[in-house]
Amino acid sequence: MNSLRNQLLAWLLPSFIALYALAATSLYQVEKTRLYEKLDDQLGLITNQVRSALTRPSLESREKRFSSENLAAILEEIAQEQTTDVLYYQVTSQSSAVLLKSDSMGEVNFALQPGPNIYSQLLKADTKLYIRNVPIPERRMRHRMIITVALDDALLTAKLQSYKQWLVLGGVGLSGLFALILVLVIRKTLNPVASLAIHATNINADNLALRFESEQIPTEIQPFINKLNDLMQRLDDSFVRERQFSNDLAHEMRTPLAAIRATADVAQKWPSDNVNDDFADIEKLSIQMQNMVDTLLTLARLDSDARQLQIDSVVFSSMLAQIIKLHQQKIGEKQLLIQQNFEDEDLTLSCDQNLLHILWANLISNAIAYAPAQSEIEITATTKIMSISNNCNGLTQDDLNKMFERFWRHEQARSQQQHVGLGLSIAKRSAELLGYKLTVELSEQQSGQQKIIFKVFCKEL
Repeated sequence: MNSLRNQLLAWLLPSFIALYALAATSLYQVEKTRLYEKLDDQLGLITNQVRSALTRPSLESREKRFSSENLAAILEEIAQEQTTDVLYYQVTSQSSAVLLKSDSMGEVNFALQPGPNIYSQLLKADTKLYIRNVPIPERRMRHRMIITVALDDALLTAKLQSYKQWLVLGGVGLSGLFALILVLVIRKTLNPVASLAIHATNINADNLALRFESEQIPTEIQPFINKLNDLMQRLDDSFVRERQFSNDLAHEMRTPLAAIRATADVAQKWPSDNVNDDFADIEKLSIQMQNMVDTLLTLARLDSDARQLQIDSVVFSSMLAQIIKLHQQKIGEKQLLIQQNFEDEDLTLSCDQNLLHILWANLISNAIAYAPAQSEIEITATTKIMSISNNCNGLTQDDLNKMFERFWRHEQARSQQQHVGLGLSIAKRSAELLGYKLTVELSEQQSGQQKIIFKVFCKEL
């Protein structure tokens, strides 16, 4: 029953049957009213015929015209004219004695009611009589009599029964035809959905580049298809990044591992007095590998971080001073100048302090590592944007497009083994978690020197 086709059938077919039943009931009631009105009109016509026959001018005396023999002759003549219905009649004296009645009455007598209106009486268990009194002025009769005529509902009931059967048979036929049409229409309408299901079963990790076609898809489903294709694109990109990440990680780890193995092999085959130098080299390489692993763990934690931000008030200048102090030795070695230009020295940010620290620690570390010796690093902060810039050499726009990718490093920096190309990826992810936007741009100075600028657009300062 979870099938969309079955659910549509389960709702639409009963709804059609219910609507047909309502329409059929209305038609039946209309036909029933029409037949009973026709019966009433027919009784009215008969009473008018009897009245006319008795009251029209004639040479016969009043006694003869209202005699039992004359009444019987008139009523029998009118009864013979009824080709489809049986006419019932009865003549009753003023003292309620039955003077005359039709043979079709049998042992039953009319239960008379005053007035000209139609009334009914059961003749048999399955037959009802519809009765009318013939209105005759009393001045025309010396001895008052009541002349009553009636028709039964046998033919009317038979017609209604036949009409009901046709309505039921028509309902069954129409319901079957509607169900067949409904199945065909639903099948044709849901063909795109079935095609999507077949297409989805063919998608796996090896062909994530496949996309769902949206041209023949109904308009109502197109937003879902667009979102699904977008998800497939992101999933495909994620798989590509993961493969690239694994390849880059293997490449980055291979060099220090090979160096450690070579140093150990040499120390083992040709022992010497300067074994401490070998241990120092191994320690240096191990530290480099540990830094790489720690950085990867930080990035993995940020990628899967769904925790609630811990909002604190952070004084931006104080946080920068702490970060710069950690790099003071490197700054001194390269004779770098850190220039800070703040719109407000007491600029305070309302954000997650840990994420902001990770963001700026990586940006400052990157600037110090790749800024030329004896150059300037400039940090600016306003109420809407913060930035850090430093001079650089040999960068292109294509490099900027790849700069936030994991393990990416410019070719000239490949020899600097202390950096593994993950710092900017961590900074980018930290900015996203903060709700900030981190961008990079390149500018050419009049001296021909390049300057790289990282800008942090803040959602709130």
